[in-house]
Amino acid sequence: MAHLLRAEAVQLAYPAQVVFESVTLGVNDGARIGIVGRNGDGKSSLLNLLTGQLQPDYGTESPAAAACGSVR
Repeated sequence: MAHLLRAEAVQLAYPAQVVFESVTLGVNDGARIGIVGRNGDGKSSLLNLLTGQLQPDYGTESPAAAACGSVR
């Protein structure tokens, strides 16, 4: 099954802090996932990275910007 979203060893940091590091994630087409965490844990930053609105500092990602119209 093809990955709709994919990230390999990505790191994202803002000037004052590292948001996350070494995150690897693959979401298959048709899968349902949830992203859970406390306030400030980087949930929105991860979604912004996966949709191509942010670029990772390190690692590779294949954003689903073209497929977001079909994601609910």
